[in-house]
Amino acid sequence: YISDRFGKAISGLKDFIVSADNHNINYNNIHFPNTELGEIGEKIIHNYQLLEESNKQINVEQEKLLRHFHYSDEGIAIFSANREKLYANTHFIQYLNIILDEPTFKVEKLLEQPDFKELNEFLQKNTPVNPNTTNIPVYQNKISKGGKHFAVKLLIFTDNSFEITLNNISDNEKNRLLKQEMTNNIAHELKTPVSSIRGYIETLLEQPNITPDKQHFFLERTYSQIVRLSDLIRDIALITKTEEASELFDKERVNVHNTLQEVIDDLHDPIIAHGINVRNEINPQTVIEGNKTLVYAIFRNLIENSINYAGDNISIGVNNYMEDNEFYYFSYYDTGQGIEENHLNRIFERFYRVCEGRSRQNGGSGLGLSIVKNAVLFHKGDISAKNRKDGGLEFLFSLKKTLF
Repeated sequence: YISDRFGKAISGLKDFIVSADNHNINYNNIHFPNTELGEIGEKIIHNYQLLEESNKQINVEQEKLLRHFHYSDEGIAIFSANREKLYANTHFIQYLNIILDEPTFKVEKLLEQPDFKELNEFLQKNTPVNPNTTNIPVYQNKISKGGKHFAVKLLIFTDNSFEITLNNISDNEKNRLLKQEMTNNIAHELKTPVSSIRGYIETLLEQPNITPDKQHFFLERTYSQIVRLSDLIRDIALITKTEEASELFDKERVNVHNTLQEVIDDLHDPIIAHGINVRNEINPQTVIEGNKTLVYAIFRNLIENSINYAGDNISIGVNNYMEDNEFYYFSYYDTGQGIEENHLNRIFERFYRVCEGRSRQNGGSGLGLSIVKNAVLFHKGDISAKNRKDGGLEFLFSLKKTLF
């Protein structure tokens, strides 16, 4: 009787081990006698079930993590303590091959490359990891190669395995450099009118006996510099808003023909002073759903550009030469002197000048055509410039009929 009870417990454990090896456990068919050995068998089965559940949960979480790595915009690679690759997503391989001089699929090779020399030295210095440490240092750096910029990060784990990430920060770096350039340009542009205003006011204050005519002269000059300063601040605010807070612009129905006519009326005096003839040939029924302030800014800056740089006694023509289901297509041209071909691709850049100092001489902020481009982009359109065959400059742009 005792041998039989002992044998049943042993048989139950044997059946469990065989079925576990075959990954085909039927827990309902495993029975143990009501003995101390049977109780031990039950405990083993129970703990094995808990282990199975834990492994399933780990596999699910691992699958989630790998899917996250696979679809992440970051390049991620994980290495064992022996520096063997355990995993690398496609972004990591792609970014690595941009950095390396020769393409490779052997990700481990990166530790031998000059671009990763500092990373490798950091890894050697900080491994093996002290098991009692609570703070493992993290390596971070930036690599620039082939016009691209990558943020590099190394994480070392307590088992001496490690993770390397490559993050493409080219757009962020480009934006940083553009903002830095714009800040420098703004400071440069502000310096001239502020210095002039200060000089005129100091002259008036330091020379109380100055003649009324001279006083009037200095006040006129001061006023013109203040106007220039106000225009610059207005343009900076507008271009910043279109680039970084375009959602704040109201959207409404805008009659493009009438908006252009408002610009022509507002610029009547300088148009007449330069002997310019402006023809508004836009269909009076041309209506879009957009922002009137930005549509107004498109035409005002284009006309002011012609007034300042195209020369006197010219003609300006504006028409919508085509439309489809989504867009109106416009042509703005003047019959002035045009510009050299090598400048055409850059005239929409902020503060870009075809000739150094020409915006300052004519009172412009250097932002006019950049505002035009941003206003067109806000309306989901596109813009380009070209020299006309018969002389002058032409801008071709589109505006989406509705933004709603």
